[in-house]
Amino acid sequence: MEISETSFKEIGVFELGRLLLLPGTTGHFRIFEPRYCQMLKDALLTNRKFALGVTLDAEGGSSSLGIHPQGCLGHIEECRHDTDGSFRIKMRGEEEIRFLEEVDSDRLYRRFRFARRGRRDGRELAEASMMPVMHNLLDWIVANATAQDAEIWASTLKAGSFEHLINQLCVAFPFGADEQGALMACEGGIPRAHLLLEFSSHLFKKDFLELEKTLN
Repeated sequence: MEISETSFKEIGVFELGRLLLLPGTTGHFRIFEPRYCQMLKDALLTNRKFALGVTLDAEGGSSSLGIHPQGCLGHIEECRHDTDGSFRIKMRGEEEIRFLEEVDSDRLYRRFRFARRGRRDGRELAEASMMPVMHNLLDWIVANATAQDAEIWASTLKAGSFEHLINQLCVAFPFGADEQGALMACEGGIPRAHLLLEFSSHLFKKDFLELEKTLN
């Protein structure tokens, strides 16, 4: 996959311990640290955007950035200022980006130059072949879920795009940091879907890859 480097841009980064936002998904966050309150205010005064990145452990990962190289650009849809000085925001993931280098800044939060991650052409056929596999995973979740709204949630995902379905599951499932980093690093929905099935099989102790094998 080619990374467009025609115009690098800078973005503030909200550093988290796990993957909580991907394109097409929505996240709710409470902002209270002074550095991130400053970042939020800066974003609200400009384009209402900042990026979310996953922090690397001190001994984890090979990136010199201190965060996973892949992140998600998010747009602030709603913002509420609480009486204790914190903010509650609703963000929607817009697109995946790759962090290139940290930028010197007088701000309290970290800023990075980034490049947009492109999309592969000719992916529709492969995505269509993977849909039954992902729907099988959703059906199993509904059958074993205790939440009353699980079926509604699954039905909503089935009605959406392939990318939204995959990304929503990546965010929703309680994968570890290593798994989340690997999912973020996937370049394209199909590789991410294959990896998601592998990790889900380990997480739920069920072979979700079996249907994929029969289809192929």
